[in-house]
Amino acid sequence: MTSTPNLGTAGIPRQPIRDAPYDVVTAYAPVDMDGHRDLAEYGRRCVAAALKEAGTELGAYDQRIADWLGGFDAVTAVTVASWLLRAHDAGTGEGNR
Repeated sequence: MTSTPNLGTAGIPRQPIRDAPYDVVTAYAPVDMDGHRDLAEYGRRCVAAALKEAGTELGAYDQRIADWLGGFDAVTAVTVASWLLRAHDAGTGEGNR
């Protein structure tokens, strides 16, 4: 169990990322009862929140891959979530393509 509430897309950069976003992960990743950061959970939350904000409907396999990607590496997950949000913000993530 973690002590940080779901922050949605808070902390996910909405501008090009120049360096690995370790500062974002450190600031926003939930901390478990033993004081350890739950990086996999944070990565999953970032990807899920970005997909939700973009209005992306997921099938079962989509969800499985989103969970896998988010749990793979938190810094990578933040970067991918940032791409999703920026594409959506730019209007390229809308509609069925």
